[in-house]
Amino acid sequence: MPSIKNQKSIDFVEKIGDKDNDADLWQGPIDYAFGNNMIKGMYGKKSRDAGTEPDIKSWVVGFDHSFSKRIEAYVLYT
Repeated sequence: MPSIKNQKSIDFVEKIGDKDNDADLWQGPIDYAFGNNMIKGMYGKKSRDAGTEPDIKSWVVGFDHSFSKRIEAYVLYT
């Protein structure tokens, strides 16, 4: 399920020019399970309202393996 959030400015600069120094963030995950394994992926983006920095995009890929109900190993690359 996608995650969408609005990040309020936490520094002392609330406005830059006439725009708020806030940011919009969203992420969308996807996964596929087969047997004891799961392949995961996620894409996200952050964009500032004031345009003081370029948009930031993120990619994540991962692999999980369940050895038992209590033991799991995973690898993530961001």
